[in-house]
Amino acid sequence: AGGMVREVMKYSIRRQFAFVFGLLMAGTILLCWFINNTFLEKYYLNNKKKAMLSAYDIINEASNEGTINAEDFDIEFQQICGKNNINIICAMGTGNKLEPDKLKISDISKTSYCPLAKKMRVELRKRGIHHLKVVYSTEEPKCRNVPPSSISFVPSVAGLMMAGEVIKHLAEME
Repeated sequence: AGGMVREVMKYSIRRQFAFVFGLLMAGTILLCWFINNTFLEKYYLNNKKKAMLSAYDIINEASNEGTINAEDFDIEFQQICGKNNINIICAMGTGNKLEPDKLKISDISKTSYCPLAKKMRVELRKRGIHHLKVVYSTEEPKCRNVPPSSISFVPSVAGLMMAGEVIKHLAEME
């Protein structure tokens, strides 16, 4: 009879440990959920707001100084966006291009025929950035020995493609 009591108590203690462990796990999960929803959501939103304002300030400053088209600005802006998890899309060179149907949206690592994309890719790699969504043209430049100039409809088509990509991204977020 004594051996039977010991087995019942042993089973009972195991069951109690399992029950207490289960309660501790459930309590920990509920506590994490509560803390995340109560405190951290505001923290994350506040940090994202600060990052967006910082990016806006950089754009505004570059616009006022007239350096918004400089490659250094693009690289600095991409660094800030990458660090703060802000998605952006950049237009690469549309100068000396005549065929808007050759514009593509891709990662900068997959671009070709675009001298600006090549320069950006090299500079971004130096700074540890390997991915950037861009609009670029697969058309070879018509004149290589003259400064890049644009025909009116090619840059606007690139802008429309970028706007469409942003709308698709926002639609996926919901």
